[in-house]
Amino acid sequence: TYFQHVLLTVLPTLLGMKNMQIHDFLADPQFQKLLYAAVQQLSPRDKALNNCRHLVPFGDHAAANWPYNMLWHNYASAVAHSNSELAGHLAWMAGECGGTVPESIEPLPLPWQSSYLNGLGVFFRNRADNGSETLLAFRSGSAWGHHHNDDTSFWLYSYGRMLIGDAGFGDHAAGRMKFDDCGHSRWTLPGETLLNYHWRFNRGWITDMDFDETNQYATAMTPAVMTLHEVAHSLPRTRQLQHFRSIAMLTGNAFLVIDDTEEKIDSAYNFHLGSTKVTAESSNVVTADYGDVFLKLITLPEVSLYRKENVPGSRTDANIATAHICAEVDRKTGPVAFLFVFGSSSELSWTLKRNGENFYAAGSGFAIEASFANGSIQLVNHLS
Repeated sequence: TYFQHVLLTVLPTLLGMKNMQIHDFLADPQFQKLLYAAVQQLSPRDKALNNCRHLVPFGDHAAANWPYNMLWHNYASAVAHSNSELAGHLAWMAGECGGTVPESIEPLPLPWQSSYLNGLGVFFRNRADNGSETLLAFRSGSAWGHHHNDDTSFWLYSYGRMLIGDAGFGDHAAGRMKFDDCGHSRWTLPGETLLNYHWRFNRGWITDMDFDETNQYATAMTPAVMTLHEVAHSLPRTRQLQHFRSIAMLTGNAFLVIDDTEEKIDSAYNFHLGSTKVTAESSNVVTADYGDVFLKLITLPEVSLYRKENVPGSRTDANIATAHICAEVDRKTGPVAFLFVFGSSSELSWTLKRNGENFYAAGSGFAIEASFANGSIQLVNHLS
């Protein structure tokens, strides 16, 4: 990603400055925070990248390991003299990303637990019912790389695959979709391209979160202040909007997403699935077949899902594409919810519906009632 690309670029300079005794940035606590942040962005093992881990490609050019697996090996060796714990994490990353582990450093695995990374967002971590690692990376914050309009988008990994992410896996072949809001799994406005970069007031942030063992959730706010325009490039909207997205991790196989805007307005929701084998079970339910795992996207009965053209992605080892699923919602609908469940069988018997002012999601012996008020999610009733 852009994050690790910069770390790779500055490494020779940092080593040179250390060797010439100008300054040891590698022992600087502030610089080591950057390296800890890299550890925090690590994905589960990904079958699309030779079963290796990689950094979540927020706002970047798809997931990649080369030459960054060499990067973690060298940084581990470089910080070992000042921070043995960080060196252990980086050595573990080197091996997990397909590189070699420094012989003198004992690898230290990343604790597989949810966390918040200031500037980038929230990383929900769990394990699916088959024991595989689950990660939902929820993008929100003022940091950005290649100017992508990806506020409140998310990447979902489990069963060794990317289940949901950016259009075309974020690869160059996706064209403008690689940058535009509709090319990310997020909310936007029909007929407009929201701008989330150039000025910090275009970026949102995490407004609420809780990593309690029973109910884990996070809420992010996205401002709609400016739009992209073919001629003027960027134009201010006549009226600023604020959108809120809450994501709750129900189990290691299920996530609930609730969206609302401060001012009622027509809205569009885009989701990019990592498989093009998608079947519509009804107007509000689609199932994607990834070969060894199935994902079901469920929305409310009054909301319709429709499919747009697949978005191509390309890697050296495969021709891949993502399925583009959309929902356009009238301003009268109010808050909307989406349920994402996945497992080794296509028989994923979950339901999602309104229950008065609340949302009710149930399946696989699990049920929860959630409301959305005051800009955040409230998990009001946890049932079994």
